[in-house]
Amino acid sequence: GADIAAAVALAKAADYTVVVLSNAEGEGGEGQDRQSIATAPDQMALAKAIFSALGEENGDNGASDLTQAALLMINGGIMGIDSLREDVHGAILELFMPGAYGPQAVAETVFGKNVPGGKLPVTMYYSNYTDGLSIDDMSMQAGHGRTYRYFAGPVIYPFGQ
Repeated sequence: GADIAAAVALAKAADYTVVVLSNAEGEGGEGQDRQSIATAPDQMALAKAIFSALGEENGDNGASDLTQAALLMINGGIMGIDSLREDVHGAILELFMPGAYGPQAVAETVFGKNVPGGKLPVTMYYSNYTDGLSIDDMSMQAGHGRTYRYFAGPVIYPFGQ
């Protein structure tokens, strides 16, 4: 509560806001099995509060006068950001595990010295994608389907976008 309120106040006062979500310390780390692709509830609450507050402050219209804001995702495997996509009026950068030169590349991208181009190498699913999937059934067509080829449901961002 108080920590989130303090973070929101700092974001409103800042010229630039960078929110980092990560699953690297938990199930997204190397050698870890994941139970879900959902973003940790505490991280999601913080991000939603900050981006919602920035949107309200600027009329929630996505206009260019918004505080410069970016969402950075550092993760080992897809993170479901669900409705947060609609709250972020700035950039969303999927970093995966950026490595030794990652911080420099991210800073250059966030502050406009580098304009990234490319395609998303994965499909970004909603958090409930893993509901009902059996870890024991590796068929690509099992359940509601796996990967961009067999899954026909809604996604946050499709493969190759």
